[in-house]
Amino acid sequence: MENFLLMLSGAGLLTLGWISRGFFSSYVKEKGKNLAAIEDAAQIAKLSEQVKIGFQNQLELTKSLLSREVEGLKHQLSLAADSTNRYEELKATAYVDFYKAASGLAIAQKWNNPEKELEATMALTDAKARIAVYGSAEVATALGVFFKEHGHLSSPEAARCFIQAIELMRVQTVGAADKVPINVLARLFLSGDIE
Repeated sequence: MENFLLMLSGAGLLTLGWISRGFFSSYVKEKGKNLAAIEDAAQIAKLSEQVKIGFQNQLELTKSLLSREVEGLKHQLSLAADSTNRYEELKATAYVDFYKAASGLAIAQKWNNPEKELEATMALTDAKARIAVYGSAEVATALGVFFKEHGHLSSPEAARCFIQAIELMRVQTVGAADKVPINVLARLFLSGDIE
């Protein structure tokens, strides 16, 4: 019986060893798969973080480049605005100087002052030259017509042609919304209405 018990216990141990061997083998395999999955997840997380950092670096570089481009465009727009403002200022100054010189010439001629007439003529020539450069095509054309056809304010037609050129200067300087009637301009310059 003892032998039987020994055999039985040996068979039990063998059975238990065989069962445990299958269990431990599958346990170890499963444990290996889990460890491999954990290592893969850690590697994926590491790669994901590297990709994220790469994208952040690229984004910061792109932001920096765009910021510099925007600043460059702002500078160019500022220069263009300054240039436009300077042009408008030169144009308006030429128009005003023309009007002042023409007024001075009329006064010098009225009072028969050759010295002042010469000064006014020189100032008028200077203003006409600046209008040729900075003035609009409409104003330059209107003044060209006046000086070609009349040259002096000796007739109502000449006065009308001259005042129309002055009206164009005013509209281009202050804007059409602030238009002054032509007879008001004539009264200011010629001290009377024009027909």
